[in-house]
Amino acid sequence: PLAKEFGIRSMGFIFRDGGVYEYGTDQTWKALPEVGTSLDLTAVLRTACEASDACYAMFWAESAGKLSVITHYNTPERLAAIKAERGSAEKTFATLSRATSLSVGQGLVGRVFATKGEEFVP
Repeated sequence: PLAKEFGIRSMGFIFRDGGVYEYGTDQTWKALPEVGTSLDLTAVLRTACEASDACYAMFWAESAGKLSVITHYNTPERLAAIKAERGSAEKTFATLSRATSLSVGQGLVGRVFATKGEEFVP
C-alpha cells in the first residue's frame, strides 16, 4: 500500500551486515539487481541505487525483536519528482517507512531478516 502510493514497482531485499537492505524503483525490474558485497551504511544506499537504477534504498535493523529503518537514501531525481508531484519532498516512501516497526518474520523485510536470504518484487 505505501509503496504503491509512491509509485514503487520493483523492490529488492537482501540480508547482510546483520540487517536487511531494501531498495526499489518506480520501474519494473526483470530480476533482482546485484548491489555488491562490500557494504558500508553511508555509501551503500547510494551505491545500491546507482548499481541497480533504484530510486530509493533503506537499511532495516533489529532491536528487541523489532525491525525498523535506521537510515535511507532517495536519489536527487526521485526527490525532485516527488516535489513536483506533491509540492514537497519531505514525505517519501523511505521517510514514511521509518515510522514502521515489523516483527522478525513479518512481511518481506521480516522474512528476509529471519531467513537471512533475499526476496524480489518484480
